[in-house]
Amino acid sequence: MIGKIMSSPRKYERAGKKARVMKSVNTTHFEHEIGKCKLDTRADTICAGVNFRMLSSTGQTCDVKGFHDDFESIKDVPITRLATAFKDSDGMTHILIVNEALYFGQQMDHSLINPNQIRHFGIPVF
Repeated sequence: MIGKIMSSPRKYERAGKKARVMKSVNTTHFEHEIGKCKLDTRADTICAGVNFRMLSSTGQTCDVKGFHDDFESIKDVPITRLATAFKDSDGMTHILIVNEALYFGQQMDHSLINPNQIRHFGIPVF
């Protein structure tokens, strides 16, 4: 049986909601990873991979369970504020900032974006 990807209730790693900002050591050059953003209506939230960079952490984590009951859950996935860049067909670069997404980083070579979640906030998705 195939179903949707679901995450567990969120857990707080520390008291309070202080954001931890990650800073690049070398601010003149930022290495980038190329990865696809795939639209996926089965994911219940945005799952960010190598093509996103963490801007800050909410201090929350959750366990993420796959689409099949036989798969083990991934423990303590951080919930973060993230950014990625993309170029449109005219060559213009856009920065996409996402709040409270699951951050997998190098563990995923792509990212999953639920278009319904984006539409809910009034942003058109084509």
